[in-house]
Amino acid sequence: MTGDQSHIRGDVSDILVRDVVRKHAQRNLPVVKRDMPIDDLVKAMEWFRHSRILYVVDGENRLIGTITLRALVGHVFHQSHRGGFRPRDLLRVLTTEAAEDLMADFACHAGMDERITDVLERMVDKGVEEIPVLDEDMKVIGDLTMIDLLRAVTKD
Repeated sequence: MTGDQSHIRGDVSDILVRDVVRKHAQRNLPVVKRDMPIDDLVKAMEWFRHSRILYVVDGENRLIGTITLRALVGHVFHQSHRGGFRPRDLLRVLTTEAAEDLMADFACHAGMDERITDVLERMVDKGVEEIPVLDEDMKVIGDLTMIDLLRAVTKD
């Protein structure tokens, strides 16, 4: 494909995650505690409008999992599920009370000193549209969305 790429910055391989995160440093991070009740997770998902994922942290504020909008909707609207439920699905719905009961492992993350081209490749490989940015202690210090990356590589 040799289309006109005049809208893309010259050398995007020099852009680091920290350069992108800095542009939205005032944005609230979609971080929730592991014991947050389901009702509060719904409110949190609404509050963090730039994101469709919640980052679940432990008592030390280290990332331990994620909750996607899809998982939250599936849980809240479980009665609308087509095709019926298997008994183990119903048991999960009945026993899910907090974030840690609904969370999944996080697919990937980024560090501040990584090149966005490397992060983008990893995100595409994993099929995710947003990821947490973590420090050395696995604490969430930022987040990146595909929209953030698009903005970073296009000319203003």
